[in-house]
Amino acid sequence: EVKRAALKGSWDIDIRNCHWSLLQQMANRCGVPTPAINNYLGNKKAVRQELAMESGTDVDGAKTILIALIYGARLTQNMSERHSELAEKIGAEAAGLASKSSVVKGLKADLNAARKAVISYYEGRSTKTGYLLNDAGKQIALSRADKLKLAHILQGAEVMALIAMT
Repeated sequence: EVKRAALKGSWDIDIRNCHWSLLQQMANRCGVPTPAINNYLGNKKAVRQELAMESGTDVDGAKTILIALIYGARLTQNMSERHSELAEKIGAEAAGLASKSSVVKGLKADLNAARKAVISYYEGRSTKTGYLLNDAGKQIALSRADKLKLAHILQGAEVMALIAMT
């Protein structure tokens, strides 16, 4: 109620599967095929249900897995740590099963190829030495992990899409 009153007259914008959609488009622009991502975006409900079944979780758990995957979270734990980020959210057993899922394996393969090409594209456009600039003009050091650089790129594109809509 408070939120509704505070935001009266505002629009609620939801770009469905925004980062997966943006990544697909960016990869295509770079000439990288993304068959598993295309399948996910074209069959969201079925793919989420399949992932939920393969990982022993529910559809909300599958959505969590998909979000974790695009942001580069580890699905399983390393020997040196107690839990992966995902295991803390959906449980260690579900996270372990998810890492073996055919859905995750396909998306991961597409994601790895797309990540490399998209980061390379943005690095090539960068005008500031040692930094990568996203579409919103925000910078991230080239020394940062690739998963962070891709998240930075996707978030910049999302910001520009939201600005264009408003």
